Amino acid sequence: MWTIEPLREDQVELAGEVLARSFFLDPLALYMLPDEEDRKRLLPWHFSCVVRHGVSFGEVYTTSGDLRGAAIWLRPGELEMTEEQVVAAGFHEAPQVLGEGPWGRFSSAIQFLEKIHAKDLSSDHWYLMILGVDPEFQGQGLGCALIQPILDKADSEGKTCYMETAEFSNVPFYQKRGFRLLRDGVEPSSGVPYWTFCRDPR
Repeated sequence: MWTIEPLREDQVELAGEVLARSFFLDPLALYMLPDEEDRKRLLPWHFSCVVRHGVSFGEVYTTSGDLRGAAIWLRPGELEMTEEQVVAAGFHEAPQVLGEGPWGRFSSAIQFLEKIHAKDLSSDHWYLMILGVDPEFQGQGLGCALIQPILDKADSEGKTCYMETAEFSNVPFYQKRGFRLLRDGVEPSSGVPYWTFCRDPR
C-alpha cells in the first residue's frame, strides 16, 4: 500500500510539521511545551532540527508522493552528536527559539534517557530516534512500512536495533514487530514515563 523512500533535504521542514502533529500530545512534548499554542508554534521548528540531523548524519525514510510520516535512524557507532552536528541541525539556536525553560526541561529529560540507552546497549546498533505518522494516517500500516527498510538492513548486517517511547500505547506496536522490552520507568525530573526496546537481528 505504501511506497517508502529516503527523505530529501527539501522535505525537512514539511517532515518537521508532520512530526509536530504526530507528537503534539506526546508526554515529552507536553513537558517541554505545556502551553498548547506554544506547541503549535514551536514543535515544527524543533522537529525540523531533528529531521535535519537525521538527513545529514543518519537515515530518514518517508512516503513517496505526499509526506505522511517519517522514521529517523542513527547508524551504528554514530549516536552521539558532535558540536558541529548540533550547529548543522540548528539545535544551537534552541534556547533562543524555544526558550531557556523549555529547552532546559527537554535537555534534562533527554540526558537521562541517553544514560539509560547507554546502560541498555553498549554494542553498535541502529537507533530509531523518531517514528511519527500524521494522525490522519495512523493505524494504516504506515509506521511498520517506514521502519522496515532499516529493519531489513539491520538483519542483513547482523545488527541490533534500539528505541524508546514515552507512550504506553506504542508498546504493543513495537513488540509485534520483533522488539523486546528492556525496561520501563519514569524520568524523575519530568514524570515522563518511558519504555525501552531492542530488536535482535533475524
